[in-house]
Amino acid sequence: MTGGPFKFAGLDRATKTLTVVRDEQWWGRPALLDKIVFRALDVAAQPGAFGNGEIDFFPIGTEEPAYRLVQRNPDAQIRRAGATGYRHITMNGASDVLRDARVRRALARAIDRRKILEADLRGIGWSGNLLGNHFLLPQQKGYQDNSGEVGKCDPQAARKELDAAGWFLRGEYRTKRGVRLEIDFLASSDALQGRNRGRIIQAMLKEVGVRVNLRFVPVNQLFEKFIIPGNFDMTVFEWSGIDFPATWSRDRYMQPEEGGIQLNFSRTGTDQIDAALNAAVAETEETRAVEKLNQADRLLWQHAAVIPLFQMPDLVASRGTLANLGAQGFSSIVYQDIGFTR
Repeated sequence: MTGGPFKFAGLDRATKTLTVVRDEQWWGRPALLDKIVFRALDVAAQPGAFGNGEIDFFPIGTEEPAYRLVQRNPDAQIRRAGATGYRHITMNGASDVLRDARVRRALARAIDRRKILEADLRGIGWSGNLLGNHFLLPQQKGYQDNSGEVGKCDPQAARKELDAAGWFLRGEYRTKRGVRLEIDFLASSDALQGRNRGRIIQAMLKEVGVRVNLRFVPVNQLFEKFIIPGNFDMTVFEWSGIDFPATWSRDRYMQPEEGGIQLNFSRTGTDQIDAALNAAVAETEETRAVEKLNQADRLLWQHAAVIPLFQMPDLVASRGTLANLGAQGFSSIVYQDIGFTR
């Protein structure tokens, strides 16, 4: 059954493909294509499959090797837009060291977000800008940079805040009551970019006396075995789907309850943040709803459990003759209009 211009035709588990064909009963404009074949591929295998002509389209992401491989293909196009998601640092507020918001703020101020942005986006033809909001992207109405002092790299201020929290430098690293200030940074072992990012953060935090242990795990275990159960101190990943920022984001920042954490992987929050989010969700007038979102956002920056880095680029590799399918940004795919030029 389908409610769209294509209907299910078959699933091949051996080739990991799913095929849909034009639905002649579709009420709208008939689809231009006879069929579409969706193929499940490991991320690392997608550039090679594209280069061999096995697939016509795939998302490049932010990995430079994939970008360069597509760039060298004379039959390919790289299509670009700003994505609807953003990359961020999440700190586990349930860990012994990171329960204290003063420590989280200090770590945020010790990290140069600009250097992470430049490293992550190097070599893919996209400059990007630092993001100053947990809910809104620069293209959305009401966007404000609410990052304030927390979003500015200031190692000296970070050192003072750690001193105020009772973590004093003893030799190379800080200690408190005989315990060393030490955190684990979690990343996928399958992504060179993630491993490099971990090393950059490790070096930055060492400058203020914080020891960072790098923990690289297989990508298929990253969430299931580590992030979801809370077996981490700090990590970086992407949030997507903020077309409806108040409703999409509420479960990411509300305080965990006995029933579970929802999507709040930082496992922390405040009554004030909850009240501001609930007010934004309940507000029916757009301008006032955005004002309440920005109020909640200012509180989240001070809480410093999730630190936005930058809006993700939407970079896709496409066969040059493929039409009406590309980097969608905030738009939706109109499947019946996808086709090939002659």
